[in-house]
Amino acid sequence: MNQKIATQLREACLFAHEQGVRIQPGAWFTHDSDGLIRSCCAIGALLIHKGTDKHDVGSPNPGYVRAACEILKVDAMWLNRFWMGFDRNHHVTLVKKEKDSEVEIKDDVSGFGIELRREVFGR
Repeated sequence: MNQKIATQLREACLFAHEQGVRIQPGAWFTHDSDGLIRSCCAIGALLIHKGTDKHDVGSPNPGYVRAACEILKVDAMWLNRFWMGFDRNHHVTLVKKEKDSEVEIKDDVSGFGIELRREVFGR
């Protein structure tokens, strides 16, 4: 797992929390009746931390996924693997070919998602 990315996500969660935004699995953002962000997922926290909000992301920008990928310098598949760990608490198993056999390995990205989930939620 890339430590720079891990640090960025940890700092983003801390920043959002300090702004009064609750970190949660699931939706990117939830808003109150005034349109203020009240909670978000870890990737939503990243967008808040980097100054990207619902007003900045949209036309002509392609959206939240692309913005998050650009900030972290990852692809959408990386985000999916992270969300499997953070949102679903599921450690993805990958199959790696070695010579004439296949070996199952635990994915480090979803594993980090689980680790960050435990740090944030204490479970």
